[in-house]
Amino acid sequence: MAFYIYKYVYRDEIIYVGKTKRPLIERVGEHANEQKFFRYLNEAKIYYFTVSTAVEMDIYEKYLINVHSPILNVVDMDHAKFKFTLPVPVWKLYDAASYRQAISISNNPVNNPSNDPRTQERIQLEDQLTNLYYREAELENLEGLLEMLWEQKLSIGLDERDGYVYYEWDMEMDPLPDTIVIQGDEYPCFISSRQVTAHKWENKVPVKIMGILLQQGLSVVKEEYLKVRAEVLDKEYTLENL
Repeated sequence: MAFYIYKYVYRDEIIYVGKTKRPLIERVGEHANEQKFFRYLNEAKIYYFTVSTAVEMDIYEKYLINVHSPILNVVDMDHAKFKFTLPVPVWKLYDAASYRQAISISNNPVNNPSNDPRTQERIQLEDQLTNLYYREAELENLEGLLEMLWEQKLSIGLDERDGYVYYEWDMEMDPLPDTIVIQGDEYPCFISSRQVTAHKWENKVPVKIMGILLQQGLSVVKEEYLKVRAEVLDKEYTLENL
């Protein structure tokens, strides 16, 4: 039996990571029935590799989802930060003819359940959860940033130059929201971002705005996070009981 790990790549971005112990063409055909995949099907490329056991398959899927944060993944998106690196086998390009066959099968109205109201509701909930998970992660990251900068301010001071505060952050692994609303006013978390190393970006914020973020932002972020978490739990419960 083969245990597959596969990914969808759209314009050089990994948009989905999955696993299956069934023939890969079956899983690809099922994804072609899912509304959230529709806009990507014509251009997406699929890559895969195989492992020897179900345990390896589960570990690789969870690891790759949390490393790449694909926009179409909902389950297993824990935003974990790993202190280790797994050796990823060479990805193989999924056979284009099989891919076209899977899409052709899925486009047959007999095989396409997308008109089922329950399917539509599930798809809508999954899309909403994807956005909520991303917002949740952004807020967690912003909370971590503000705590780090506050500790830095108390210990060695902030990096202030020419009216701006500069800080380094991994914007790929730990994305931040563009703005945060504090007492009805919207404040940027950064006004420019410049990549300086493979995993570090130098961001800058006006000194005055950084002062407001440090003084009031942390409590606002925690409050909004709790609201988003409650909404996530509510929609997860609804999805599980469809």
